[in-house]
Amino acid sequence: MRTLLSLAAIACLLLATSAQADEQADLHKIIDKAIKAHGADKASKDKKASTFKIKGTVHVMAMDLEFTGEYQTMEPDKVRQVINATVMGQDFEQVVVINGNKGWARIAGNTMDLGEVALDAAKEQFYAGKVAELTGLKDKGYKLSALAERKVGDRPAVGISVAKKGHKDIFLYFDKETGMLIMSERQAVDGNSGQEAKQEERYGNYKEVDGVKRPHKLEILRDGEKFLEAEVTDYKVLEKLDDSTFEKP
Repeated sequence: MRTLLSLAAIACLLLATSAQADEQADLHKIIDKAIKAHGADKASKDKKASTFKIKGTVHVMAMDLEFTGEYQTMEPDKVRQVINATVMGQDFEQVVVINGNKGWARIAGNTMDLGEVALDAAKEQFYAGKVAELTGLKDKGYKLSALAERKVGDRPAVGISVAKKGHKDIFLYFDKETGMLIMSERQAVDGNSGQEAKQEERYGNYKEVDGVKRPHKLEILRDGEKFLEAEVTDYKVLEKLDDSTFEKP
């Protein structure tokens, strides 16, 4: 009897292992299709930096604020963003820089180090951007799981959950027909208030930059409410940026 029970347990284990292997194979097929659709497999490994401009509207504190911005990024962990807006008739500029494990901001001419909450929030945003580039998802350290199919706008989408130690899970949704990434979803922390919200980022208007199709339209929802709408322009991919770009003044 014990032998029969042992054989049954082994059979169940083998079936479960086989099912997991089949699921992982299906997930990698989705990723491979997406990488090919974006042209990400053709991305130059020597180009570690990017710059782009952004223009749009942010909805905050019952106000609709138009803004412009410029971003500069360099792998593995450097980001500089400059945002300009007019708030209640006053011109406003905010500069935020992440440089490895350090960060600083200049607001209304005052420079200060970023606190732990703001720094962690910025790092998670940078990580989410890297996940959305797709090519690293087949590396060790990522755990992938299938999500139920759903509609994003009017498009059927297949989903993948991406987990990695030290980071919050990210849900990626791909157009079922074309393989293009059309939405990501995660629990995001506001760097100013420290409040957490479900953040959906929806991507569109893909254009080819240096052989890779990149989204030039972005819409962000927080807890289902519209938070930001923006268009990206002047996207460039570079080998590197000068380290002084990310130094604190």
